[in-house]
Amino acid sequence: MNTIPQKYYVDMIVRICRDGRKVPMYVIWDNHAYKIDKIRSVRETYSKAGGCGVRYECIVFGKIRYIFLERNDRWFIESYIEQY
Repeated sequence: MNTIPQKYYVDMIVRICRDGRKVPMYVIWDNHAYKIDKIRSVRETYSKAGGCGVRYECIVFGKIRYIFLERNDRWFIESYIEQY
């Protein structure tokens, strides 16, 4: 069984700090807001699902999630689907 990376564009609630940093607070998925419990790291890199930008390694409901901010200011979550 293989897993294939996918990217899903999402709405976000983001705090913008005085110094210009963008800190994601909530992911909006299917009209539900999911709180980001912790941001473990922030770095510019590529996504295995395609595209690149600033990657936020986050903890949401106890699981690591990679949330990207693309250069065009669109947010997406990198996720994996199982292929049989």
